[in-house]
Amino acid sequence: PESALLRALVAGLPEEQHGEIVSRLRAAPWLASVVAARGWLAEAKPIVLDLVRRAKRISRDLLPLCRAFRDPVFHEWMRKDFEMDVPTVLYWESMPDLALELPPLLARAQRDGWRTFKQFQALLTGGQSEMLTRLLRDVNSGGPEITWGAGYLELSVLDAAGNPPPPTGLERRPGGQFRPYNQPPVSPEFRQWCAGLRADDFTFDRAKRRFVRKPSTPPPP
Repeated sequence: PESALLRALVAGLPEEQHGEIVSRLRAAPWLASVVAARGWLAEAKPIVLDLVRRAKRISRDLLPLCRAFRDPVFHEWMRKDFEMDVPTVLYWESMPDLALELPPLLARAQRDGWRTFKQFQALLTGGQSEMLTRLLRDVNSGGPEITWGAGYLELSVLDAAGNPPPPTGLERRPGGQFRPYNQPPVSPEFRQWCAGLRADDFTFDRAKRRFVRKPSTPPPP
């Protein structure tokens, strides 16, 4: 379904129709995003749990709703179909039984190699310094990594003239990801500001999900 239709359903459905929408989850699991957005969780949970148990997996449509329940009963299936992206990293870190299992999964994904911008951003969201090294290395190469990852840098140190770093111009999307396509390239000024910096010049701020430049780092010439 088109996202415009989903937005219309989220915005326009009367509260008294929530029972009808929830009951349709069996035939139309794509309605899960509407249910999650409207907060109709209590009524939906038994239906979703039954769907997952029958299928023995969590479908892509139902995954955001299963996260919204915040119930470890769904974690068995989340472990089986672990898909590395920003919402997954944030959810796993927030749940005690999954948080301890996340670091080795991220380390393995980093070691085996990432293939999509979602995986690249998930590793940055998890604070993987090796990905920051790659990002800084490629900052002047014109590769996609800088567009995918520049928004994870917070260059909070003023330059010698007292000027703040230039903005990246990237738009952060709901869920913590940045738009990787259909946007202007990172500005030359931003590239120049990053030139010469190393991963050691940053510290990871987990609350902000940013690599923050250390105040002691001298500004680049």
